[in-house]
Amino acid sequence: MGAIVLGLCALAAALAAVEAARNLRRRRARDRTVSAGMGDPAARPQAIASLRRELLRVERPPGLLGRRALDREASEIRLTLALLLLVADEPEAALDELVQIDPNRLPKHLQAVLALHAVEAHLRLAEWDAAERVLDGYSDDALNANGRALRQNARAQIRLGRGDARGALRVLDETEPTPEVAPQLAVTRARALAADGQRSDEVWRILSALQPLELERVLERHGGEPVAQAARRILDGQGPYR
Repeated sequence: MGAIVLGLCALAAALAAVEAARNLRRRRARDRTVSAGMGDPAARPQAIASLRRELLRVERPPGLLGRRALDREASEIRLTLALLLLVADEPEAALDELVQIDPNRLPKHLQAVLALHAVEAHLRLAEWDAAERVLDGYSDDALNANGRALRQNARAQIRLGRGDARGALRVLDETEPTPEVAPQLAVTRARALAADGQRSDEVWRILSALQPLELERVLERHGGEPVAQAARRILDGQGPYR
């Protein structure tokens, strides 16, 4: 009997190892798909569809890894799917994914990622109070330098959305930029300066340093703001107003 039990335990361990290896291969394939979707708009719909299929897979009855492991994987997939949906300018769909994640089951660093994704979605929808509630609900203990800069950028955008351009500039002045987040901080500064009607030369300098696709994004997301006029002139090859 003891030999049978040991044999069954060894078989279960071997099957679990096989399942874990399959999951690792799936994660790597998923990472490749997501990377393609992030960089190529044409590949984005396929990447989003692929992640939705992955969610269907993990929602099946649990196997050897158990329900907890599948729930954790589902949360990771939803976080990645929300990011892709934000890149595709679908903030409502991103929020639909995020609200299905239980933050208490995530490690601290993924709770921070969840919060920043939710804040970004609320900002896109001009839901300033909701964005602020999310920010206030999470400490920055688990954030790295990029995350802290993104958090401050979000607070500046909330001020700007409420019509307090100078308050937004004060927040930005107190923010330590990182190379990865500096372009986003610069766009928020240009928006705040333009909204305040001051330092048009600096607005022009900031926007002139952006790539055409980034300028197009400024027009798409902030077309009703004063900053859009300068962005359009740059894209049209015109000089600044004198």
